[in-house]
Amino acid sequence: MHVHFKEIPVEELRKYGKARFYKAEFSLLILVLVLTVGLLMLGLLGKEEKLVWSVIWTIIVYLLGVGMAGPAISAILLVVKARWSSVAVRIFESFVIVGWLAFFLLWVIWFGKEILFPWGSGEGLPGREFYMQPWFAFLRNGCLLFFYLCYATWFVMKSVRLDIAYILSKNDYHRDYLDWEYIGAKWIATRNFFEQNEKAHRQLCWHAPILILFYAVTMSLFGFEFIMGMDPIWYSNLFGAHYAVTSLYLAWCFGFCLSVNLKQNIKPISAYFDQQFFWDLGKLIFGFAMLWAYFSFSQYLVQWYGNLPEETAWIALRVRDYPWNILMWFVFGSCFVFPFLTLLSQDVKKNWQLLFVPAVVAVIGLYGERFLLIAPSVFGYDFTLTTWNATLIISGFFFSVACVLYFSLHFLSHYPFFAFGRHLFIDAVKKGDIKLVEEFS
Repeated sequence: MHVHFKEIPVEELRKYGKARFYKAEFSLLILVLVLTVGLLMLGLLGKEEKLVWSVIWTIIVYLLGVGMAGPAISAILLVVKARWSSVAVRIFESFVIVGWLAFFLLWVIWFGKEILFPWGSGEGLPGREFYMQPWFAFLRNGCLLFFYLCYATWFVMKSVRLDIAYILSKNDYHRDYLDWEYIGAKWIATRNFFEQNEKAHRQLCWHAPILILFYAVTMSLFGFEFIMGMDPIWYSNLFGAHYAVTSLYLAWCFGFCLSVNLKQNIKPISAYFDQQFFWDLGKLIFGFAMLWAYFSFSQYLVQWYGNLPEETAWIALRVRDYPWNILMWFVFGSCFVFPFLTLLSQDVKKNWQLLFVPAVVAVIGLYGERFLLIAPSVFGYDFTLTTWNATLIISGFFFSVACVLYFSLHFLSHYPFFAFGRHLFIDAVKKGDIKLVEEFS
């Protein structure tokens, strides 16, 4: 990573109000949501139950990955004390709203559990009759997701309150922050802000590694039981890590797309979404593209050199049978080959117009990957790709993207777009004014 030497005039940024986006953006996103929901309802009425439930489950798994990974990325950036993160960290923190949306949508799957899961009828699985009872599986995973999202929301909102407090600490703050909901941060502003900010960020630094570990555990268990558990024979100890890591990959890509939106819409910080910023973000997307390939190939490698024929059916279905094999090659190309080859270039990573292409391709490819993990377990070899089926699958993608963009932009238009408290804290740490580790002689 590179250090940004460009000084950010925090005092000037404080005087600006909340971010404002074009109303047409929100109207378009709402229109997309309405149309895609309508198409999925038509699919249910048209007796395409298996496909519609597969698409709905893909949407939830996709959105949950973004929503859970966003706060984890915020914690990672705080742990490494990334100076550039203060410009974009609010984007990743906004994904927590998407996580809550996915959490509530998860309970809709209860009505399609018998179609999606081999244990959905309540008969359980051999040797796991009680453990994989639907009510118990939904309860324990739901509780784990709920506690993680509560913890992540506390982590995010504590950071947001510090930023609001900094804005309110001077008398010339923007009238956008006169609303009653911002009064909660006023008590921090009335005291010594820098002292309170240091104390709060020391606390956040302590909680950040716990949040990251909590993320890894929660996503891994969810991946094992609700995605890998769709096939009662196939096992992979790497699958939980695969789901957790690829969700981070997806969140980085969405974070880039929203960074471009902020660069175009929020002029006060547009200059700080510069070549160095996109270079760093591009290298992260490049690194996670390679991680995606590593985890995907490692699962196949273990089955091959371990000579596990009972587990090869899962991969054989997706690699050899039409139309899953076409989707598999598309996913491989869009999640790894294309991002890897394009992001080898330093010029592509520095130019946001060029970087936009592999990031969007990866966003599409990761939706295809989620569908490839889910649908073949539901259909097996009995699936015919028609124009109507393809329309339903694509509508699920547009619904997912519209959800991420709509709720993230709504969050960003509601709270400070710049992480003032984090920037001041990290800057003080880098300059040596704050020492996080005691020196012993």
